[in-house]
Amino acid sequence: MVRQKRHGKKLLLNSIDCGGYAGAFLCPFLIAVAVFAVASCTGTRHLGDDQSLYSGSRIYIEPGEQAENLNEMERELESVLSPRPNSSILFMRPRLWVYHITGTTRERGIGNWIKTRIGRPPVLIEDVNPERTTRLMQNRLFNMGHFDTDVTYSLAEKKKQTRINYHVNISAPYRIGRIILPGTATEAGQAVVRAMENTELRSGDIYSLARLKSERSRIERQLKEEGFFYFNADHIIFRADSTAGNREVDLHLAVKTDVPSYALRSYRIGNIMIMQEGIAPTAGVSQGSRSGTGNASQGSSGLDGSATAGNRFTVIENGVSAALEELPVSERVLLNSLFLEQGQVYNSSDHLLTISHLMGLGVFKFVNIRFERRPSGNALQPPPPASAGDLESENQSASNPENGVGVNRHPSNSGNGGNENLLDVRIILTPMEKKNISAELSGVSKSNNFAGPGFTASFSNRNLLGGAENFSIGLDGAFETLIGQKGVNSIEAGLTSEIGIPGLLIPFRHSAVSHGYMPRTRMSLAFSYLDRTDAFSLSSFKSQFGYHWNPAQHVQHRFNPFVFNVFGLGRISDEYRQIFSDEALLRRGMFEQFLLGSEYSFFYNTLVTGDDRNLWYFNINADMSGNMAWLAGRYGGFAGEGAAGEYTFFNQGFAQYFKTDIDVRHYIGTKNGNRIAARLIAGAGIPYGNSSSLPYTKVFTIGGSNSIRAFHPRSVGPGSYSPPDTLVSTLNIYQSGELKFEMNLEYRIDLGNIFKAALFADAGNIWNIREKENAPGGAFIPSQFLRQIALGTGAGIRLDFTFFLLRLDVAFPLAIPGQNDHAGYFRRPDPLDPQWRRDNIILNLAIGYPF
Repeated sequence: MVRQKRHGKKLLLNSIDCGGYAGAFLCPFLIAVAVFAVASCTGTRHLGDDQSLYSGSRIYIEPGEQAENLNEMERELESVLSPRPNSSILFMRPRLWVYHITGTTRERGIGNWIKTRIGRPPVLIEDVNPERTTRLMQNRLFNMGHFDTDVTYSLAEKKKQTRINYHVNISAPYRIGRIILPGTATEAGQAVVRAMENTELRSGDIYSLARLKSERSRIERQLKEEGFFYFNADHIIFRADSTAGNREVDLHLAVKTDVPSYALRSYRIGNIMIMQEGIAPTAGVSQGSRSGTGNASQGSSGLDGSATAGNRFTVIENGVSAALEELPVSERVLLNSLFLEQGQVYNSSDHLLTISHLMGLGVFKFVNIRFERRPSGNALQPPPPASAGDLESENQSASNPENGVGVNRHPSNSGNGGNENLLDVRIILTPMEKKNISAELSGVSKSNNFAGPGFTASFSNRNLLGGAENFSIGLDGAFETLIGQKGVNSIEAGLTSEIGIPGLLIPFRHSAVSHGYMPRTRMSLAFSYLDRTDAFSLSSFKSQFGYHWNPAQHVQHRFNPFVFNVFGLGRISDEYRQIFSDEALLRRGMFEQFLLGSEYSFFYNTLVTGDDRNLWYFNINADMSGNMAWLAGRYGGFAGEGAAGEYTFFNQGFAQYFKTDIDVRHYIGTKNGNRIAARLIAGAGIPYGNSSSLPYTKVFTIGGSNSIRAFHPRSVGPGSYSPPDTLVSTLNIYQSGELKFEMNLEYRIDLGNIFKAALFADAGNIWNIREKENAPGGAFIPSQFLRQIALGTGAGIRLDFTFFLLRLDVAFPLAIPGQNDHAGYFRRPDPLDPQWRRDNIILNLAIGYPF
């Protein structure tokens, strides 16, 4: 069996029937492409007589009978192929063509910018070193246990293009035989033996250098959990012995002989000093009560072991000291953020937790934790001001609190005796500015195709009451226009105030929640105003109380047990006044109610720190409203009955519903720098009790620049419902639903520099749980599910300016629910017909990716 892999991006086309639906659209396009390609775009006409363009590589693998993990092998072999050939699309090399047609340019100017930033110079066969590549392939396979694999190559030249074919004959792998553990004469050796009780290496496994490196890192992590602060993976080694025969490798694990003695011992935490960067402690030493009073002690030595006198600090708890008058937050907040305790065995998890919680307070720009071996016989005293290079330290920045760990790897060797296994800790905090005022003008782009200028202004105080209470108040506004329709504008304004308190204000212990990033209790008040010039104005007031916590780096929970939201309908246009007068229940049910309930959200996100080839985003939300109002009214004496027979709370009707939705996204990186992005959205909202429909802000809608891009916002569904011409408007008030299903698939192409492109397909619809008179055909019927799915496709161009991305997507529908004026499921595209283009081509101009 021969497995073939290609290196280099090329799209091959089979024959297309021009009489079919797809052919009617693709054939004219492909004819134009063929003419263009034949004309000039293969990229070889500008080469010299003795030059040949490198067109890529193919890897032919003869795996043998015992080879395993072929996919992993292919990835490893592909990773050594270099350089990348000029990218091609439909036999063309557009970036190479741009490079050639620009000719000779000046060092500066638009011509040079086009040539160097958009174009790409030719990659010639002489730029490739296949001998080096074969050696790298053999090395990678050796590291995977195939010690005597044969790799050869050959050249295939055609019309001034040369491809390299690599032939790989995989040998039978060597497997792990015995695993011999190190001696236990040292404390570290004993700890390594304990760590190997949980080893992931097994006799009979294929030898893998990557797995041995991973095992060394695992041992290091376990030893750092047991107090071995100075121990690292480079202090141990696996020696492989392949002389055992039978294609087996015995592994001898040993602690290196040149490891410093201090790295072979476990340590306990000594004194802990908290300081503020740039501010030296004042004279005098005060040790005693938490308030800072007590008798002075003179002549004690500091963390560096030197005797000093006249410095002042305050003991706030056993073993923890701080210059209290200089610190920006209270003792309580600091102590609650410390997981390092005097006398405990050093633990790297507690070390990182201390950093994440201190950074999570939101008041420090940097958290610098320094460890130093305790010189013998010394008591606690503030060290002299730190200087550059004083100690290697743990330095965390507010802009990236999840950076790696850097610690003191070269401690002083001074001192020994009873205290030499203690680590004194110095925590140096660099505060951010306490108060901040900001204002910003921006462009606003929404999924309902409204776009326009917006502004925000805010004031924040990161430490309002001295306990790291983050307070903010902000004003925002926007003036937006519906793209493609004149005279349809939207004016928005809002005022928001929020305070975040470190920790969870709950009446029971929550240590499990705290063992992650700093949890927060949040309270907010918000007022917003929306004026749709063609429809109505709507004002709302919202208050909520809840908790945010991150138990792990990629996981976040948000729970708001109390959410109160009131809506008020103001100005109404003549068109919607008629709708609301005919549908009194619609007006009351969708707009003039208040919500009193709870919300919960769960997030799993690897987009920032995950493997770029395989990223995930998952979000699930649950929202329940009305039960608290019903219980308070029923059993608290506040209940009443409205004109329509509904329950009221303080003479106000309230909504009752349960709503949940999920959003799953998967991003797959390709070896040529492109990416496949997929998204699935599903949701359900169930009105009950007081409500016959979901509130206006809670309904599901579909369509628009961030949804199914071949349809305008609120122009699909529910189900097969299509509003009559008399009800077609910019708001499409009946085109909302209680159920939603949507899928999106996008292939994102990196064209170089700021230019990106995409091919995409979107599908989905919304439904109601039951049939409704004002939206016939909108009920969910399982047997009609597939035929009621709206489907659209298209292509887009994006300009990525790093700080924002401008996107233009062009789409057209392939299937429209409720329209049966054609045979089959798909609608036949006819791009040559001007009327078809006017009726079907949808332009989406937006900021940012759709997902």
